[in-house]
Amino acid sequence: MLLAGVVYNPAIDELFAAARGHGATLNGKPIAVTPIWRPESALIGCGVLGFTHNGRYVQAAHAFWSLTQGCRTTGAAALDLCYVACGRFELFCGPSLAAWDVAAGSLIVREAGGTVTDFDGQPHALARRDILASNAALHPFGLQVVRGDVLSRPSISGTLRTLRTRMAQSVAHRTPTPPRPSKSGSLGWRGRRS
Repeated sequence: MLLAGVVYNPAIDELFAAARGHGATLNGKPIAVTPIWRPESALIGCGVLGFTHNGRYVQAAHAFWSLTQGCRTTGAAALDLCYVACGRFELFCGPSLAAWDVAAGSLIVREAGGTVTDFDGQPHALARRDILASNAALHPFGLQVVRGDVLSRPSISGTLRTLRTRMAQSVAHRTPTPPRPSKSGSLGWRGRRS
């Protein structure tokens, strides 16, 4: 059981810290996750394009890019987790991380009011390499994406392709109307009077 965690970003002099039961801070000031609950309003932290989970290849980054404000990464899982804790990201997805990558950050997210699980939705244990951290409101959405249940929003080209196919099928199934005979009874070229 983690009792305390600290993540320092020397590039911009930010110190994230948390102690179990005492909340999380950024440079000594309390922090909290965002209340955003709509995926299309969320910014996601995900440093991989895809991964295999339970024998299924999941294109998580593609789904996140198409369904949210976008996907970013700092290049350090510990810092990405802290970005969830302070509200810069709403969700973080890490499919293959070591305990030292996520230990402090996961405690900081929990103490900031977030939720941290593995991809199966169970409370995250350091022995697991997969981690999903969120502001809690978006956690069900994140679980759907990492399980491969939510793929992405259909692209406009895909929608147009479907519409074009349906139109072609409807034209192909129409029964042509036979031309009407003229008063003289003879039909010329293309059914016109000769």
